Amino acid sequence: MKQGMMKKTWLIMLACTLCGCGEASAASQAESGKTMPAEPEPTVEVKKDPAVWALAPSLSFDKVHMLNSQIYRADGAFYEYTGYPQEWCDIAAKEGDTLRTYALDAIAVKKDGLYGIYDYEGNELYPVSVEPRARNDEFPFEYFPDEDGFGFWKTTTRFDSLSDDFTSVVNEIAGAGEYRTEYGFAYRLINDEVWYVFDSMDSGSKKDLDCQGHACVITIADPQLHVNGWAVYDKDGNRLPDSPGVFTGDFVNGYYVVSDGNANSYGYYFKEENEGAHYGFVKAETGELIGEGISFEDYGPFEDGYAPVKKDGKWGFIDEEGNAVTDFVFDDAGPLYSGLAYVSANGIYGVLDLKQSVEKDCDLTETGLYPNGLPQKEEAAEESSGEAVIGRLTADSDAEVYDAPAEDASSIGSIEKGVSHEVYEIRQDGQTKYYRIEDNQWVKAENGMGVVFTQK
Repeated sequence: MKQGMMKKTWLIMLACTLCGCGEASAASQAESGKTMPAEPEPTVEVKKDPAVWALAPSLSFDKVHMLNSQIYRADGAFYEYTGYPQEWCDIAAKEGDTLRTYALDAIAVKKDGLYGIYDYEGNELYPVSVEPRARNDEFPFEYFPDEDGFGFWKTTTRFDSLSDDFTSVVNEIAGAGEYRTEYGFAYRLINDEVWYVFDSMDSGSKKDLDCQGHACVITIADPQLHVNGWAVYDKDGNRLPDSPGVFTGDFVNGYYVVSDGNANSYGYYFKEENEGAHYGFVKAETGELIGEGISFEDYGPFEDGYAPVKKDGKWGFIDEEGNAVTDFVFDDAGPLYSGLAYVSANGIYGVLDLKQSVEKDCDLTETGLYPNGLPQKEEAAEESSGEAVIGRLTADSDAEVYDAPAEDASSIGSIEKGVSHEVYEIRQDGQTKYYRIEDNQWVKAENGMGVVFTQK
C-alpha cells in the first residue's frame, strides 16, 4: 500500500515538472517575441464549373471565316475599324455613299470546298453552296459600298447580291469583276508632320490626307518613297508612338497587328508572302506590344475584349492585356460576336460563350472546355452505290432536271440557281451536255450554257 502511494506521488510530481517546463518554454518564447508555428490548414481544391457553350459542339465544317464589310479605299491611310466586322463599311464611308446594312449575327462557313453563311445560334442563313472565287480557292464573299451591298462572286465575273439577312439573292450584277478598277493606288508619306498622298490616278499630285475623324496608321516614306516605318495617329490627329514592328494592315478596336515578316516596297504586307512569320498586337494608345509580343502564328481581331490567336498549331483566346484566357486547344477559332465565338476540335464546331465563361471564372482548360473529351467526327457511311464524284455543278439560273440524258426525256423537277450539286456522270449529244446529279436525274446544258461545272 505504502509502495503504491509512493509511486502515485512520483507520477504526480513528474507531470507537474513537465507542465512547468511547457509553461516556461511558452513564457520564454513570448518574452523573445517568437510564436509557435501554426498548424497548416488543409488545402481545399476549388473545382471550377466547365465552360459555357451557346451551342454544344455538333456542326461539321472545314473552316469558319469572318464576314466583314470593309470598303476598299486608296486615300492613303489604314483606318482603325471599330465595332463588329459587319459594321466596318461605315468607317471609310464618304459623303454620297449609299450603304446597305445587314445582319451582324453571321459568319461564313466552309465545307467540302463550298461556302455558306450561318448565324451564331448554328442556324443556316444561306446554303453551303457557293464556290470559291477564281482558281486559287479565294474567299468568295465581298461587300460593295452601294445598293449592291453584300454578296458573293460567282466563278464567272458575276456578283450576286444577298438580302440583308443573307437568306436569298436579291440582285445579279454581270461584269462585277471590273468594279474595283475605279480605285487608284496610293503612295503614302509623312513630311514635317504634314500628311500627303501621291495618287497615281492624278499623275502624282499632292493632296492633304483626311482620316475623317478616325484613328489610322500611315506609311512613313522619304521623298523617294522608300518605306521606313509606320506612324500612328488618333482620331483627333495627334501622333501616337510609331509602330514597333512591320504593320500588317489590321487595326481594330484600339489594337493593330505587327509582324516579324516583311512588307513590300510600297509598305503593304501580305500573309501569303510571309510564310512562317509571327504576329503580335500593339495597343495603339501606348505603342506597346501586349502579352508575349510577336509570337503568334495567326490571329483574328479583338472583339468584346478578346482575340483568337494561333500558337504551336492550335488556337486559343487572349484578353486585351495579352493574357491567354483559354488553353490553346482549338483547331480553328473565329472572332467574337456578343461574347460568342465559333471554335472547333477535330472538325466539329460549337459556339463558345467565351465572355460569360470568363466572367463566371469557368474552367477554360481542355478539361473544362471538353469535359467528355474532344469531339470526334463520325466516319461518313459509304454510299451503297460506291460511285465516285467527278465534279460539282452549279446552275446560273433555275434549271430543269430530266429523267434521262435524251432530247425526248421528261422533266421531273428543277434545281435552284446558285446551289451546288455533286456530279457522277456526264453524257454529250452534239452540243448538249447532260450532267447526272442523282440516279435518273440529269441536268441539261445547251452549248455548255446555263451551268458551271467544276471537275474534281
